[in-house]
Amino acid sequence: MTLRNLYIHVTISEHVWIGATASMPDGNEMPLPADPALLARLRDGDLEAEATQIHRANMGKVRAMDSTALEKTVFCSQRRWTGIEFLWAVYAHRAFHLGHVDQYLRFKDTPTSEFFSFHRNLSE
Repeated sequence: MTLRNLYIHVTISEHVWIGATASMPDGNEMPLPADPALLARLRDGDLEAEATQIHRANMGKVRAMDSTALEKTVFCSQRRWTGIEFLWAVYAHRAFHLGHVDQYLRFKDTPTSEFFSFHRNLSE
């Protein structure tokens, strides 16, 4: 597994799952996160530009979801979810893998983002 492949996995998963949450009928099984054409574009193209464009499109789909999409039932991993619950699971999936990225970078002594960097209040 490479960092690039992990990022591709997260990008494809979000693309497939957000699209399915927005469009599939109530009571269906969530598809596996696979899209061979998108995989080829991400592997062969400008990953950052492609992933950014896909993320923007995904966020547009999320913003456009109505209560029907958010309240419907979907099934994934032998579990029943509402649409909104599944979107939270997609978010958790991203956070899970971002933790992997952080750990891989630390193993290689590469500086990582300081998510919890606290600064002294300058007005003190």
